[in-house]
Amino acid sequence: MNKTSAGFWIFFWIILVESIVVICLIPTNYVDKVIKKEYLIVKERLGEIQVESIHADAKKIFQSTLIDNGFYSIARAHVIPATNTLNGTNWWFEYVDARLRSLASVYYHFLTRFELVKLWSPYILLLLFPAIFDGYIAWKIKRTNFNYSSPAIHTYSSKIFIIIVCSLIALFIAPLVLDPAIIPIALMFMAVLVGLFIGNIQKRI
Repeated sequence: MNKTSAGFWIFFWIILVESIVVICLIPTNYVDKVIKKEYLIVKERLGEIQVESIHADAKKIFQSTLIDNGFYSIARAHVIPATNTLNGTNWWFEYVDARLRSLASVYYHFLTRFELVKLWSPYILLLLFPAIFDGYIAWKIKRTNFNYSSPAIHTYSSKIFIIIVCSLIALFIAPLVLDPAIIPIALMFMAVLVGLFIGNIQKRI
């Protein structure tokens, strides 16, 4: 097993274990409390108008992808018999119903963070394009003279980029309160890493 496939399987198992913990153990009210706390932090950082816009967009996606298309009701009907009223007579179906609601809350929480990424994307592009251009110019210069293209920088910039992406995905799923500043900081690092990666592509003779 090479390092790439080993890294993929590590990421896969982390996401799998995290998903199992969220689905089986995390109470719905806990996820809701995390969403409310994070809402207040984003409101403090970005203002009320911006946070309301983020949640409004997240609710639209949530409604269209989970509720309006009947996916949630179909999933619920599939695991909970229509004859069951969830009145305390069957603890198992109450548990399953709570897990579905918890999973829906985690999905909504993920969407709010995705909307934060969309919010910062235009600003990150202003950094990404110069980073790509700078990396390309550096690479062109190194092709015409004896400047050294570092294979270590080339390799590790791509690896760190992938690690940041995987970490963000894992954090977005996790029902933990995150400071919204994490997202633009991570995106800025990713833009710089892209420039380093391009600037150190190995010269072909």
